[in-house]
Amino acid sequence: MSEEQVLPFLQLSPSSRAKCRKCKKIIEKNDLRVGFPYSFRLPSGEVTQSYRWYHIDCLDRKQLAQLKQGFTKQDAVVTHPKYQQLMKQLEKDKQLQKNLDIFKQFLLDFAKNKNFEFSEEEVLKMGKMQGFTEKQMKTWLKTLYAEGDIYRAKDGIYGLTFGEY
Repeated sequence: MSEEQVLPFLQLSPSSRAKCRKCKKIIEKNDLRVGFPYSFRLPSGEVTQSYRWYHIDCLDRKQLAQLKQGFTKQDAVVTHPKYQQLMKQLEKDKQLQKNLDIFKQFLLDFAKNKNFEFSEEEVLKMGKMQGFTEKQMKTWLKTLYAEGDIYRAKDGIYGLTFGEY
């Protein structure tokens, strides 16, 4: 088996034999499904590859992130409504990530002037002047905190764990 990475595969289910690895229900014939590759060793010692199949609606955030990195597809899937829905979701996630990256750069530039510590109130005030909404900024701050990019230094004061200081 070669060292090249095999991408997830989208296809219309050719039969109703496969079960979704998450919900354990049958993936009906002609339903859109995604397969994530895995390797295993046969009794002969040979290493081969197969897919673990999922309903599109059963994918978690980690699997969606894998799809954002790339996938292959059967030509027939592009007309399936769930494929169109998936593409819209991936595009929306891409735009959200782009906006988060813009906010992170704003936050880094802002924090440089504050010895890399800042209050949420200060960020909200300055961010509004940059055109961000309060709701967006609060969501992004929660995301950055959850991902470990910022930390709570003390009561209402945050610090950065990313960027070049």
